[in-house]
This record gives sequence, structure tokens and C-alpha cells, in this order.
Amino acid sequence: MGYQVLTGIYEEISDERAEQDKQWGVQRHSPVPWVSILVEEIGKAAQAANKLQTLFGRGPEYGEEIERREKAYRRRLITAAAVAIAAIESFDAGARS
Repeated sequence: MGYQVLTGIYEEISDERAEQDKQWGVQRHSPVPWVSILVEEIGKAAQAANKLQTLFGRGPEYGEEIERREKAYRRRLITAAAVAIAAIESFDAGARS
């Protein structure tokens, strides 16, 4: 994977972080709540992956639905990555208990 591709992914994660701060404000939780939030987001990614998996090997008539589910899965991963970064930011800012 080239640098350009990674840069685009990092930009998407950064944009999602900005959206999270816009929606929730800067969050400073201790590690346990952050892990709970992160696991919730990973669970949503797992659900999206399961929904996508059910369409693998189907015919071309499922093309649009497969594309929609692929986008949903990828979006959930971006959100989870942004939450992980928010947890690190919070930890580094001193939110430890």
C-alpha cells in the first residue's frame, strides 16, 4: 500500500475525529470507558462485516447492496480508528482515573 493511500486513510480518520469533537466536545474519560466505547464501535464494524459476508459469492443483481455494505463496513472501521485515537489523546492528556 502506497503512501498516498495511507495518507488518504489518515485524513479520513482525522476528519472523523473532528466530527466526533464537534458532536461530543473534547472527551476526557479514563481508560475503562474508552475501551467500552471502542469495543462498541468494533462491535458495529463486526456487524457490518457479517452483513457484508452474507452477500459474498452472490450474483451481479446484488452489486449495489454489496457496494453499500462495503461502504458501511469501511465507515465503521474509520469510526473505530478515530475512537481509538481519541482514547490515546485522552490518556496522553492525563485522563487516567
